[in-house]
Amino acid sequence: MPFRNRAERRDCKAPRLRNDRTSAVNGAGAERAGVHLAFTVGCQGERMSPWSVLALLAAQQPPIAVSNSPPPAIVSVPVAPPPILVPYPVASPAPMPPRPVIVAGPEPRKPMQELIGPDDYPASALAQRAEGWVDFTLEVGANGRVTGCTITFSSGSSALDSATCRILRSRARFTPARDSNGMPVAAPYDDELGWKLPS
Repeated sequence: MPFRNRAERRDCKAPRLRNDRTSAVNGAGAERAGVHLAFTVGCQGERMSPWSVLALLAAQQPPIAVSNSPPPAIVSVPVAPPPILVPYPVASPAPMPPRPVIVAGPEPRKPMQELIGPDDYPASALAQRAEGWVDFTLEVGANGRVTGCTITFSSGSSALDSATCRILRSRARFTPARDSNGMPVAAPYDDELGWKLPS
Protein backbone atom coordinates (compact mmCIF):
# COMPACT_ATOMS: atom_id res chain seq x y z
CA MET A 1 0.00 0.00 0.00
CA PRO A 2 1.48 3.40 -0.88
CA PHE A 3 2.00 6.20 1.65
CA ARG A 4 -0.99 8.55 2.02
CA ASN A 5 1.19 11.60 2.60
CA ARG A 6 4.77 12.81 3.13
CA ALA A 7 4.49 12.76 6.91
CA GLU A 8 3.59 9.08 6.87
CA ARG A 9 6.54 8.37 4.65
CA ARG A 10 8.83 10.46 6.91
CA ASP A 11 7.74 8.55 10.02
CA CYS A 12 8.68 5.23 8.43
CA LYS A 13 12.38 5.22 9.37
CA ALA A 14 13.04 1.61 10.18
CA PRO A 15 11.39 -1.73 9.51
CA ARG A 16 9.39 -3.47 12.22
CA LEU A 17 10.23 -7.07 13.01
CA ARG A 18 7.58 -9.71 13.69
CA ASN A 19 8.02 -13.39 14.63
CA ASP A 20 5.76 -15.83 12.74
CA ARG A 21 5.33 -19.40 14.03
CA THR A 22 4.84 -22.13 11.50
CA SER A 23 4.08 -25.79 12.13
CA ALA A 24 4.61 -28.82 9.94
CA VAL A 25 2.64 -32.05 10.08
CA ASN A 26 4.22 -35.29 9.04
CA GLY A 27 2.48 -38.18 7.31
CA ALA A 28 1.21 -39.64 10.63
CA GLY A 29 -0.45 -36.37 11.51
CA ALA A 30 1.89 -35.66 14.45
CA GLU A 31 3.03 -32.05 14.87
CA ARG A 32 6.75 -31.52 14.66
CA ALA A 33 8.62 -28.94 16.67
CA GLY A 34 7.66 -25.40 15.80
CA VAL A 35 10.03 -23.43 13.61
CA HIS A 36 10.25 -19.71 14.33
CA LEU A 37 11.15 -17.51 11.39
CA ALA A 38 11.75 -13.79 11.67
CA PHE A 39 10.09 -11.75 8.95
CA THR A 40 10.14 -8.05 8.42
CA VAL A 41 6.97 -6.03 8.10
CA GLY A 42 7.54 -2.65 6.48
CA CYS A 43 5.68 0.54 7.10
CA GLN A 44 2.93 -0.70 4.73
CA GLY A 45 2.79 -4.21 6.24
CA GLU A 46 4.67 -5.90 3.40
CA ARG A 47 6.72 -9.06 4.01
CA MET A 48 10.52 -8.88 3.29
CA SER A 49 13.10 -11.63 2.96
CA PRO A 50 15.86 -11.92 5.62
CA TRP A 51 18.53 -10.86 3.06
CA SER A 52 16.58 -7.69 2.25
CA VAL A 53 16.36 -6.91 5.95
CA LEU A 54 20.11 -7.32 6.42
CA ALA A 55 20.83 -5.05 3.44
CA LEU A 56 18.43 -2.43 4.79
CA LEU A 57 19.95 -2.50 8.28
CA ALA A 58 23.49 -2.24 6.86
CA ALA A 59 22.49 0.84 4.84
CA GLN A 60 21.19 2.55 8.02
CA GLN A 61 24.49 2.10 9.98
CA PRO A 62 26.31 5.35 10.71
CA PRO A 63 29.25 6.02 8.39
CA ILE A 64 32.71 5.02 9.56
CA ALA A 65 34.81 8.03 10.32
CA VAL A 66 38.05 8.04 8.33
CA SER A 67 40.91 10.02 9.78
CA ASN A 68 43.03 12.01 7.37
CA SER A 69 45.82 12.49 9.89
CA PRO A 70 49.29 11.68 8.53
CA PRO A 71 50.93 8.39 9.51
CA PRO A 72 53.27 8.48 12.48
CA ALA A 73 56.73 9.61 11.63
CA ILE A 74 59.41 6.92 11.41
CA VAL A 75 62.03 7.61 14.03
CA SER A 76 65.42 6.16 13.20
CA VAL A 77 67.35 4.85 16.16
CA PRO A 78 71.07 5.62 15.89
CA VAL A 79 73.25 2.54 15.90
CA ALA A 80 76.55 2.74 17.70
CA PRO A 81 79.52 2.14 15.38
CA PRO A 82 81.55 -1.02 15.97
CA PRO A 83 84.50 -0.63 18.30
CA ILE A 84 87.84 0.12 16.71
CA LEU A 85 90.31 -2.65 17.43
CA VAL A 86 93.74 -1.28 18.23
CA PRO A 87 96.52 -3.85 17.70
CA TYR A 88 98.34 -4.71 20.86
CA PRO A 89 101.93 -3.52 20.61
CA VAL A 90 104.35 -6.40 20.28
CA ALA A 91 107.87 -5.87 21.47
CA SER A 92 110.41 -6.30 18.71
CA PRO A 93 112.96 -9.05 19.30
CA ALA A 94 116.26 -8.08 20.71
CA PRO A 95 118.92 -7.52 18.06
CA MET A 96 121.29 -10.40 17.46
CA PRO A 97 124.75 -9.90 18.89
CA PRO A 98 127.41 -9.21 16.29
CA ARG A 99 128.96 -12.29 14.78
CA PRO A 100 132.43 -12.87 16.16
CA VAL A 101 135.29 -12.33 13.73
CA ILE A 102 138.78 -13.77 13.70
CA VAL A 103 141.17 -11.29 15.24
CA ALA A 104 144.27 -13.50 15.36
CA GLY A 105 145.21 -16.28 12.92
CA PRO A 106 146.80 -19.60 13.81
CA GLU A 107 150.50 -19.50 14.68
CA PRO A 108 152.79 -22.51 14.05
CA ARG A 109 154.70 -23.67 17.10
CA LYS A 110 157.63 -24.54 14.87
CA PRO A 111 158.60 -23.23 11.40
CA MET A 112 157.30 -25.44 8.57
CA GLN A 113 160.73 -25.83 7.00
CA GLU A 114 162.11 -27.39 10.18
CA LEU A 115 159.52 -30.17 10.00
CA ILE A 116 161.26 -31.97 7.08
CA GLY A 117 164.78 -33.47 6.84
CA PRO A 118 166.98 -35.36 4.37
CA ASP A 119 165.39 -38.66 5.38
CA ASP A 120 161.92 -37.35 4.27
CA TYR A 121 162.95 -36.92 0.62
CA PRO A 122 160.86 -39.23 -1.53
CA ALA A 123 162.90 -41.94 -3.31
CA SER A 124 161.13 -41.28 -6.64
CA ALA A 125 162.02 -37.58 -6.44
CA LEU A 126 165.65 -38.47 -5.68
CA ALA A 127 165.78 -40.74 -8.69
CA GLN A 128 164.39 -37.94 -10.89
CA ARG A 129 166.58 -35.33 -9.24
CA ALA A 130 163.40 -33.31 -8.57
CA GLU A 131 163.37 -30.35 -6.25
CA GLY A 132 161.43 -27.07 -5.80
CA TRP A 133 159.07 -25.00 -3.69
CA VAL A 134 155.56 -26.03 -2.70
CA ASP A 135 152.83 -23.54 -1.70
CA PHE A 136 150.06 -24.93 0.49
CA THR A 137 147.05 -24.05 2.65
CA LEU A 138 146.44 -25.88 5.90
CA GLU A 139 143.10 -26.05 7.70
CA VAL A 140 143.84 -25.68 11.39
CA GLY A 141 141.17 -26.72 13.91
CA ALA A 142 140.30 -25.06 17.20
CA ASN A 143 142.54 -27.61 18.93
CA GLY A 144 145.58 -26.48 16.90
CA ARG A 145 145.87 -29.65 14.79
CA VAL A 146 145.87 -29.80 10.98
CA THR A 147 142.58 -31.08 9.57
CA GLY A 148 143.22 -30.46 5.86
CA CYS A 149 145.96 -29.67 3.34
CA THR A 150 145.70 -28.21 -0.17
CA ILE A 151 148.57 -27.58 -2.61
CA THR A 152 148.14 -24.11 -4.09
CA PHE A 153 151.36 -24.07 -6.16
CA SER A 154 153.08 -27.28 -7.24
CA SER A 155 156.79 -27.96 -7.13
CA GLY A 156 156.53 -29.80 -10.41
CA SER A 157 156.87 -33.17 -8.71
CA SER A 158 153.80 -34.99 -7.51
CA ALA A 159 156.00 -37.00 -5.13
CA LEU A 160 157.23 -33.83 -3.40
CA ASP A 161 153.70 -32.35 -3.27
CA SER A 162 152.24 -35.49 -1.68
CA ALA A 163 155.11 -35.73 0.81
CA THR A 164 154.53 -32.11 1.87
CA CYS A 165 150.88 -32.64 2.88
CA ARG A 166 151.57 -36.03 4.47
CA ILE A 167 154.35 -34.66 6.72
CA LEU A 168 152.54 -31.47 7.70
CA ARG A 169 149.36 -33.33 8.62
CA SER A 170 151.23 -35.49 11.09
CA ARG A 171 153.85 -33.08 12.45
CA ALA A 172 152.56 -29.50 12.30
CA ARG A 173 151.09 -28.03 15.52
CA PHE A 174 149.58 -24.58 15.97
CA THR A 175 148.31 -22.12 18.49
CA PRO A 176 144.72 -21.89 17.25
CA ALA A 177 143.20 -18.71 15.94
CA ARG A 178 141.12 -16.46 18.27
CA ASP A 179 137.88 -14.63 17.57
CA SER A 180 136.65 -11.28 18.91
CA ASN A 181 135.23 -13.07 21.96
CA GLY A 182 138.63 -14.59 22.78
CA MET A 183 137.52 -18.11 21.85
CA PRO A 184 139.69 -20.54 19.82
CA VAL A 185 138.29 -21.12 16.34
CA ALA A 186 139.24 -23.01 13.19
CA ALA A 187 141.04 -20.98 10.52
CA PRO A 188 143.27 -21.50 7.44
CA TYR A 189 147.03 -21.08 7.36
CA ASP A 190 149.03 -20.35 4.15
CA ASP A 191 152.77 -21.00 3.78
CA GLU A 192 155.44 -22.51 1.53
CA LEU A 193 158.10 -25.17 1.88
CA GLY A 194 161.24 -25.85 -0.18
CA TRP A 195 162.64 -29.23 -1.24
CA LYS A 196 166.35 -29.36 -2.10
CA LEU A 197 168.35 -32.40 -3.03
CA PRO A 198 170.63 -33.55 -0.21
CA SER A 199 174.29 -32.97 -0.86
